[in-house]
Amino acid sequence: MAYKVYTIKLNVHKDAARIAWLDSQKNRTDAIRALVDGATTTEREQTAAVDLCAIRAVFEAVIDEKLAGLSLAGQPENTTTGENPELAARLDGLEF
Repeated sequence: MAYKVYTIKLNVHKDAARIAWLDSQKNRTDAIRALVDGATTTEREQTAAVDLCAIRAVFEAVIDEKLAGLSLAGQPENTTTGENPELAARLDGLEF
């Protein structure tokens, strides 16, 4: 089995808490593996994350705009044509 060895340098003053944590680990290799796995998982999740609150706000604004023109009978009181520039800009700003 082949291995790759890494060396890290820690400052005994600035990194005292890190050094204490590493020294307290029964298996430093497994502890470091878990940290690396956690960091790479977090990076993948962050790049795939969608701001659901922003999407909800846009949908609520669109629904509010559409419902604002309806009477109780369900007929539009006034119709608008064209694209709402504010909502279009908010939709364009969303990242997927």
